[in-house]
Amino acid sequence: SFCNGNGSDEVKVPYKRSGLRTYFLLIGILSFSSTPFFILLSIPFFLAGIIIRIWAKGCLHQMKEISMSGPYRFVRHPFYLGNFFLDLGICIMSGYVPLILIAPILWLLVYIPKMKEEEKKMIVVFGGRYKDYQSAVPMWIPYKRPISGNGGFSWKNPNIHTEIPRTFRFISYPLIFYGIYLFKSSGIKEGLKELIILFSCAGILYLLSVEMKRALKKNSLIFKNFSLDHLLICTIALGFFINSLEIEHDYIIWPLGIGLIFFSFLISHGIISHWIRSFSLLTIFEIPWLIILFSPFYAYLMIKNLSPPKQKKDLQYILLIIGLFLSILKERYS
Repeated sequence: SFCNGNGSDEVKVPYKRSGLRTYFLLIGILSFSSTPFFILLSIPFFLAGIIIRIWAKGCLHQMKEISMSGPYRFVRHPFYLGNFFLDLGICIMSGYVPLILIAPILWLLVYIPKMKEEEKKMIVVFGGRYKDYQSAVPMWIPYKRPISGNGGFSWKNPNIHTEIPRTFRFISYPLIFYGIYLFKSSGIKEGLKELIILFSCAGILYLLSVEMKRALKKNSLIFKNFSLDHLLICTIALGFFINSLEIEHDYIIWPLGIGLIFFSFLISHGIISHWIRSFSLLTIFEIPWLIILFSPFYAYLMIKNLSPPKQKKDLQYILLIIGLFLSILKERYS
């Protein structure tokens, strides 16, 4: 599949574009050079890459017409421009200076031939129209005045659904690099709790990415086949959040949580009602901020216009069982 810089995935080897980021990530992790300064420095590049990728996918009309709206008004391959910022952000995040310096060169050596190859295919499909587009719009550096284009971004664009799971996987990267920094600076004994929290959160974000991708392929709901391994990751994260970040104001937390449960039944929109009910359970368990980790699940349902899962597949059953078990342990042994 190809259209305006959106080729299919290749075998993950370093000289292929799909494998390049994996090698950047592995080299960055193994270098043990990351620091908070480099992580903060990388955030603008990292976020720019994610936003451009999503923007490009939301405006893409793959194999139907030449995409000339949104970021395609500025460059012919905005998705690859987003990849450049994202990959550069990962390299900066690593704090490994040799990787930061050599990454742009490697990126150009891999991506420029790929962009030229895709454009040859585009000319075969669209002929002179694409040649006119080539002459009016730069390849990936926006140095010309943008052209006018029809249409625009849409969350309902089917191309964007494959990008959402990847985004949650990308968000786990800063947590991983910060965990490496803690391990390097504090050691495994002093920073064990923080390490487990960070890597558990990263694990949940990665899990959401995997589950969303699987659901897209099977056109089914997330967590339909939620395994014990997945449950273990969530249990670890919930347990350490309760242990280190719990709220000890039962006279506020319990009425708020119970009130939210009743309020959720007044909401006519099924997904939003389900969302509020999950938040109310997490509030009762004194960990309301964990809704941040589970919100992608509900955002996905709204984007796909699906209904919340039923019976044993219900995410709230998982929250209820884990939350009650850990809350009892906390009250019994704290």
